[in-house]
Amino acid sequence: DDTLMPYWGEGADLGGLPTPPGAGAPPPPYRYHDRRLFAALALRGAIVGPVGWHVRARWLDVDVRKQSALLAASAPPGAHGGRVALGEVGLLVDTRDREVDTQRGVFATVAAFQAPQLGGVSDFAFHGYDAALRVYVPLWPGATVSARALYDLKLAGGLATSRGTAAVPFFERMLYEGLRFDEGLGGAETVRGVARFRLAGEEKALVNVELRTRIATTHLLGKAEEWELAAGFDAGRA
Repeated sequence: DDTLMPYWGEGADLGGLPTPPGAGAPPPPYRYHDRRLFAALALRGAIVGPVGWHVRARWLDVDVRKQSALLAASAPPGAHGGRVALGEVGLLVDTRDREVDTQRGVFATVAAFQAPQLGGVSDFAFHGYDAALRVYVPLWPGATVSARALYDLKLAGGLATSRGTAAVPFFERMLYEGLRFDEGLGGAETVRGVARFRLAGEEKALVNVELRTRIATTHLLGKAEEWELAAGFDAGRA
């Protein structure tokens, strides 16, 4: 239940808006009340060596309780909310040494997904593709360069036939798919220094490069804590 959900408008007008790109809480013209339910299930398995498969399903129910002035004026698909049921299938390659605090290896995925129109369950029909690559290269003990590249595309209509309401609702343009699906672009997980969802579109690309180095290890209350510093840059396009 988010009363400060941002909607920044249609089209590539980011540079022309008077609000700074890194604005935190959106000003009233961009602020709407969003109440949603979200559920997801992902399964993955091996094919041969580091190559595997994954399937994923998710369901999203968005209720726009109160529109912002900009959302009401723009009236994009889904301006009053809606439901989306999405299924995905993909391939993956995973050579990481460990999932948490990875030091070396590659994690890559490619996937196709579809959201059909199903009465009472899913209100919009669209499909798309997602590809992601993560690379981890150790420099010296305790220091790693990590890099991520992401491409995500959503297209109105089904893969085979277009039935129902063929559209990508505006609240889906904020999300990217894949096995490691998330929200973007903007915020700490995608483009730091840019307000969340400031860059939104049916086509998205993202690049992150970061140097992580461990500076100290402590043992407080019988537990080990590793303290790190990180420096890097982010780039995104929608």
